[in-house]
Amino acid sequence: MLACTGSESVTSSDLTTGVITPSTSEHGDATTGDTSAGPNGLVTDEPGGTQTGSGSGATSWCGNGRVEWPEECDDGDEVYTDACLPTCEAARCGDGVTWAGVEECDDQNHDNLDGCTNACELAECGDGLLQPWEDCDDGDHDDDDACTAKCNKAVCGDGFVWQGKEACDAGGEAASCDDDCTPPACGDGNLNAAAGEACDDGNLIPNDSCTLACEHAECGDGLLWAGVEECDDGNFDPDDGCANDCTLPPKYTAIGPQQDVPQGLLEGWETCWSEPYGATETETVTQLLQESCTRAHVMLACRAVGSNVYKVLAHGPRDAIIEHTEGDDTHVVNGARWYYSSGESWGFAGLSDTVQREPCDVETENGARRLCWNLNQGAIAKGFRCGTAQSLNNSNIWERVLLHAY
Repeated sequence: MLACTGSESVTSSDLTTGVITPSTSEHGDATTGDTSAGPNGLVTDEPGGTQTGSGSGATSWCGNGRVEWPEECDDGDEVYTDACLPTCEAARCGDGVTWAGVEECDDQNHDNLDGCTNACELAECGDGLLQPWEDCDDGDHDDDDACTAKCNKAVCGDGFVWQGKEACDAGGEAASCDDDCTPPACGDGNLNAAAGEACDDGNLIPNDSCTLACEHAECGDGLLWAGVEECDDGNFDPDDGCANDCTLPPKYTAIGPQQDVPQGLLEGWETCWSEPYGATETETVTQLLQESCTRAHVMLACRAVGSNVYKVLAHGPRDAIIEHTEGDDTHVVNGARWYYSSGESWGFAGLSDTVQREPCDVETENGARRLCWNLNQGAIAKGFRCGTAQSLNNSNIWERVLLHAY
């Protein structure tokens, strides 16, 4: 059934094509009786939207809320950030429009390294994609490997312990870690004030300017600073042989046996024991050295009772001059030949001399520089010689003297 409206003429071919040809006015313009004509001269009662199609085919209106060919979608609005664009195309990653709630970004390209990935996600540290502002990106958020969780290359001092590379990392010098990311150790050459080091000279020499405790050497610390201090007894007692400035008091020193030495020359030496040759000492030599003659150096001397001149004397370190010898053997200490046997005798001779002990030395060659005292079970017994004077076992006019010095 065909219907006619106004001056329109409808033919069977119009029904076939679905196109109604309007009549023309006397001026040749198409008229419909309605002043609103869509594109291509088509009449529509749609509330708005964009027409798609042509006058000779099917027609659709994008935005009318109905999906019509060739539309992918039609949600009836003109919002660019939802699932359907105002062009009735479905939103997709890469279209240049950020789909709200689905995409974080959309830069309309396929470059993974420009801040917006090909998945339309904002680039972030740990996604495994190296962005221009990142030093590295290993795809994780670990701080203990070569790339930190902030995508910075691991370095000593960043405060993170790089496993397998660093022993520690405190972000700098700390009590528990040197600034080279190794544990602090005195003698490693790395000065760490936070670990309590005042110095660190990189060695384990105990008597230089930096001690084994990494403290500055100083007078009074009990450590002899080589080349600087003459002594250091760890205190500030001026009368103990080491002055408060770690210098030694003046001391008489001689190499080898000395003859006819005035007592006034023996500066720094103090008598710690004396007895006539005819007396017998009940204490052993060891006891005398431990209780009376306690200083580092000991001198054996002899003289006539009441004289201010020692006939012969020699000295050496305390322990060295009581080193045990057998028979006529001797050993050299401070330029003299010393011998000591607790059951025989104790004494010295000149450096070039030999001794003949029976049990004391009775050798006469260079006799003036020989001294010998008899010993009995380690104690000083009667006799025997002071220089050339021998067989003094019962003499009360010759005196044996022990002196000691620092």
